[in-house]
Amino acid sequence: MKLCRCPICHSDIHLDALLEDDAGREMLGLISNLGGRNARALVSYIALFRPEKSVL
Repeated sequence: MKLCRCPICHSDIHLDALLEDDAGREMLGLISNLGGRNARALVSYIALFRPEKSVL
């Protein structure tokens, strides 16, 4: 599942690749431990920084 594009190399970032990475797994773990409303709010906040013409 394609999630976004890397801001450095502009390659696609896929969910399975994110889970294989230690930092990616840690980030997903932190978000999932926040609970429904807080996790959703954090993801929405991060999305505020998404460039208009590219993926975050």
